[in-house]
Amino acid sequence: MKRRALDPFEFRSRETLRRGVLRLAQHVAVHARRILPSAAGDLPWAVHEARLSLKHARALLRLVSQGLEKTPPTLTRLDAQLKKAAQVLAPARDIDVGQATLARLIQGSPARDRSRLEPLRHWLATQHRKQPVQPGPILAGLAAIPPLLDRVALSLDRAPWPKHAWKVLESSLQTGYRRARRRLASAADSGEASEFHRARTSTKRLMYQTRLLRSASPARAGRLSRQLDRIQKLLGDDHDLALLDASLERAPAKVGDPKSKKRLRATLALRQRKLRRRATRLAREAFLERAAPFATRLHRDWKSWRKRGARQS
Repeated sequence: MKRRALDPFEFRSRETLRRGVLRLAQHVAVHARRILPSAAGDLPWAVHEARLSLKHARALLRLVSQGLEKTPPTLTRLDAQLKKAAQVLAPARDIDVGQATLARLIQGSPARDRSRLEPLRHWLATQHRKQPVQPGPILAGLAAIPPLLDRVALSLDRAPWPKHAWKVLESSLQTGYRRARRRLASAADSGEASEFHRARTSTKRLMYQTRLLRSASPARAGRLSRQLDRIQKLLGDDHDLALLDASLERAPAKVGDPKSKKRLRATLALRQRKLRRRATRLAREAFLERAAPFATRLHRDWKSWRKRGARQS
């Protein structure tokens, strides 16, 4: 079966906000269903696409639930179920990334260290083979996603939308903007790995939500979405290095040359500091505005864009 990527994750000028949310939710569910026939032949690809579908669905769900005056319990439960569905697929991704990251680091190490670090790479691969990712549960997890996304689309349709749907978007965007801004600043102050991970989660959520509006507001939402994408990628690399370092710390002393391991872990720490500094600098540039003025200007862009769409119809 021919693979198809997700259509652009953004609203259209000639549709209402509610209709746009429902269209995208339904499309994400259809895409997750299309993944299944190819899953057994290329599990890493299927896992990647399924995780992407879940992230898009959660972005839509939170966009609506956080913007309503009172969040229906159904939406809260579905958000937890989407998170759990993603966690089922996470081990397959983490193992591939961990081994690939270590291989790249060893390749970039001084020549004197490469052969001495090879036993470490083999040890990590052995640990993963002792606890292999079974394709059966992963395939079962993939099969459970389309019905779950169908329920998300149905629940979003039944949500108590207000008369002026923009209020939902405005409230949710302001909440997400403030949270990402605050968490990134807190992570920069503390320097804690857990704080940077929380900041990345908020950054990604806001990235997906602003991506919905990039056609309506290229200079504002589109620009912020691109900045957030760069920030979350930097913090994603930082998180991968943190997980790898935790694995290396568990390695027995007899595996690999001690001095080479020490230099490798020093390289990891240095790369993490650089990634965090770059992410912090980009965050300061991205969040120059406060949340309320940002949302007000975004609303103006939205109304102008919708008027242009109406004239063209």
